Amino acid sequence: MASVGSCVRGAPAARRQVVRQRWVEMDTGRVERVIRVNRAAVLLQLVLLVACLGVVYLLPVRRPSHPGIILSLMGVFALYLIWPMFRACATGVAVEITNLGLVNHTGGVTFVGWDEIHAARIGSPWGQKVVELDLHNPEVVLQRISSIRGWSIRSYVKKFGGTPSIYAYVAEGGAEAVLAEIQRKLGVSGAV
Repeated sequence: MASVGSCVRGAPAARRQVVRQRWVEMDTGRVERVIRVNRAAVLLQLVLLVACLGVVYLLPVRRPSHPGIILSLMGVFALYLIWPMFRACATGVAVEITNLGLVNHTGGVTFVGWDEIHAARIGSPWGQKVVELDLHNPEVVLQRISSIRGWSIRSYVKKFGGTPSIYAYVAEGGAEAVLAEIQRKLGVSGAV
């Protein structure tokens, strides 16, 4: 079994990429363009996370006997959910545009094929600009997201009517740059 970034069927590593998701290797295609990560935006997310945990801790509510334990668990879970942004910060890559689709490294959906995208638009469900994807079959794309993060995103989409998204606010150029690349690949002009 090949590892992430290894060659596929003898193709040069620079031209082909393999992504291991849910214990299955997936050929994501030849990388055509890389949208870099905005490290300042990732740092802002960390500061906001710490501020939110501080506000929760300082709220004047009846506290359990060990409030530090609950706050620590909330902090660990929150860090786990935003971990892809920090990993993207380390690699410097937010989104890769390939000939077969896009590979998102910022959290949310992972690999989405061009044939799976019906439309895309900029949304702001939690105050941050994201690229919301209108997918032909969202369940197929959502099943590629593994672990607790995948479960939470699938629950958000199924139970609460959320939209599969790319957290493009941490990409250089923001959601507008990511949307422009998606529209270019889909052959769409103007806002969708």
